[in-house]
Amino acid sequence: MEPVRFTIQLDYEAYRAFWFFSQCRNKRYRKAEKRMLWPIISIALIDVFLFLLSRQPEMEDMGRMAFLVAGVWLMVAVVEALRLYVLPRRTFNAYGESLIAPTEWELSESEMRCEVHTDTLDNSVRFDYSNIHTVYETHDALYIFTAKNVARVIPKKQLTEQQCSDVAAILQNGVGEDKYRLLYKK
Repeated sequence: MEPVRFTIQLDYEAYRAFWFFSQCRNKRYRKAEKRMLWPIISIALIDVFLFLLSRQPEMEDMGRMAFLVAGVWLMVAVVEALRLYVLPRRTFNAYGESLIAPTEWELSESEMRCEVHTDTLDNSVRFDYSNIHTVYETHDALYIFTAKNVARVIPKKQLTEQQCSDVAAILQNGVGEDKYRLLYKK
């Protein structure tokens, strides 16, 4: 099989999808955002309950304590909301130049190469398939984990169908069935 060559550019949508995927790493990653909203909603409901409870006349002594607990729960809700909505954007903006730079890929039977070239960054990396930790194929991307928490992202929307199937076949043959995980039904 001939090497597959393509160029991709990571956008915020692909990075956000990867961010949620990296939180779960299973088939339910598409529902991760909704699942992460439940603690925030439940904390808000507990806050409302404690606030209403603190206003009852027979609960004067407990009112201050309930108000304090409600404040702590509110801080937890704010931290969860920041983690859910602000952190991915801030991380993307912080590493923006290296993330959005066009990346040239070349996948052959024996190795994988990634090259990133910008004004301030010149990076070329070669990976043997034996050094790849895990490959996850989802509906919208291929996530190639070169270490437990370090990944390369290939968004499928920037590839043709033929390129997607060729890349998936090369990766599946290269890393083996035990390291290649398909997270949707083809």
